Amino acid sequence: MNNLFQGIKTLPIKISDEVISKNVTKAIKDYFESTAENPNIYAKFKDEYDEYLDNHVTVEVDRDNKIVLAYIEKEVIDLQGDEPWDFTVIDINQARKIDPEVQCGTEDEPNYCKVEFDLSPIENDALNLMQQAIKNMVSNGINSLKNSRQNASVRFTTYSIDEEPNVKIDNKILSELFDSMEVLKSEINISDDVIIEKVKDAIFKTVKKYYEHDVKNRAVYFKNESAYEEYMKNHVIIQINISEKTFDVFLEKEVVDLNGEKSWGDFTIIDVKRANELNRARGNLNTIVCGDDENPVFFPVKLNVSKLGRTAVNQAKQSLRGEIKKILKERLIERFEYLEHCCITGTVVRIEQSQRKSDNKKYISDDYNVVLSYNGSEVTLYKNEQIPGEVFEEGQSVKVYVLEIVNKDKSNPYVKISRTHWDFIRKLFEENVPEIQDGTVEIKEIAREAGSRTKIAVVSNNKHVDAIGACIGVDNSRISAVCKELGFRENIDIVNYSPDITTFVANALSPAKITSVNMDTETVIDKKTGKTKEQTICRVTVPEDQISLAIGNKGQNARLAANLTKCKIDIKADKKHTSVNAEHKKKKED
Repeated sequence: MNNLFQGIKTLPIKISDEVISKNVTKAIKDYFESTAENPNIYAKFKDEYDEYLDNHVTVEVDRDNKIVLAYIEKEVIDLQGDEPWDFTVIDINQARKIDPEVQCGTEDEPNYCKVEFDLSPIENDALNLMQQAIKNMVSNGINSLKNSRQNASVRFTTYSIDEEPNVKIDNKILSELFDSMEVLKSEINISDDVIIEKVKDAIFKTVKKYYEHDVKNRAVYFKNESAYEEYMKNHVIIQINISEKTFDVFLEKEVVDLNGEKSWGDFTIIDVKRANELNRARGNLNTIVCGDDENPVFFPVKLNVSKLGRTAVNQAKQSLRGEIKKILKERLIERFEYLEHCCITGTVVRIEQSQRKSDNKKYISDDYNVVLSYNGSEVTLYKNEQIPGEVFEEGQSVKVYVLEIVNKDKSNPYVKISRTHWDFIRKLFEENVPEIQDGTVEIKEIAREAGSRTKIAVVSNNKHVDAIGACIGVDNSRISAVCKELGFRENIDIVNYSPDITTFVANALSPAKITSVNMDTETVIDKKTGKTKEQTICRVTVPEDQISLAIGNKGQNARLAANLTKCKIDIKADKKHTSVNAEHKKKKED
């Protein structure tokens, strides 16, 4: 440790490298002015010399090796044996002893050699300048504090929140915080550990914010914001006892011997005498001693939590609310992520009147959303996902299909559930038909108009198993179970799937009897791109008396068949043919 660095360590507060450099440079300026061979000439060109030194003096603070070094860049000139006329120049022969590669420059583009400056003549002057700078910084900081205290959000009635003898804690503030914790805890099943963690985090932020004023005004030195953050994380101790409704906050301060000097508001240190006074007041008889640079000793100073005020309480409340939202989000994702595209059974806990937007205004409609409880979470079955005509009651068990978790990566995720989705039918059949579960029977396609009619296409992977019969079950038991879950509001047609599109279309139009199906293509305009494209069309011929059955009520049968087969279907009546049933009926009449 060189002498100047040792002197800097004795200063009442830590100062930045910038402050050290600025004041060492000022001391060097004063040194050259006071030692000038011709003071009158120096005074005449003082501004130029000062500017030169500002631009060419470099001060390096090596805190690891505990040294301060200063260098002056001097212009390299071939003096041909003459002495330099002042400190701004150096002979090239002398410069090459420092840097063998150095060369002389020109008047327009001078070269410089970096020469170490001996700090011993200016050490005391530099230290005096630094002490004065510290006084100015602290004075400015305190004045700024006085001016801003009334409007500050985290500065309270006194400059310090350190422990005082016989301090009285505002139990009302503490009670308010713990009451708030209990209320929030009752709203959700959250552990004491989580509550304690979030309250500690809120108190820590408040304490950190409290002392930031001193850091910004250089009453205490930290290299940067992260260094201050790290110091506070390591030295702020928060102890919370929920059952007894108490908490204590301590700030560990380095024990130093100030020899009666003031600490200039440096909250990171405490005089050894003061530390022992507080220690004895706590009933501890052991003596606190100072440490050193390698092994500092820290003493936990208790802070007056009452002076943290309602800011800490509100910060803790906000932190807890944020944590609850985070926990609810995590639980929601954890519970439902693996249930996406599956069926669950929830219990109706309440029925809410839905709100819709019209002309940028909300209005209450006659529609109702149903809130279901499942595994400790609540999910909403919105009106547009309910089968038309359904009526729900509180306490009722309802099976729904989990579509997805919406906004999974955002702060407001929710589970989208449905009873109208076509895959809901697939899951119901999977639950009721073992052959579908084990893969013997496969559902290939589904077309659905919820609350009215559904068509499903099935195929058997075992020639000994009838796919349609397996889905219907003995005495219609299996399909009846599916229809019951749908409230018997939906007719279900089960047809055989075929890779041959003409056969598949004929099956899909069941129960109508088909005379023929012909494949054709036609040129159409793509509505999205506006370009023409070739489209496959199935031209279906049915007996004249089957035309209504093939098309269905309001075209539903044809529409579902088209959705099921993914084909455009054109149905025409064949007047030359009648169905078998029609012929039989005609013979009977004759």
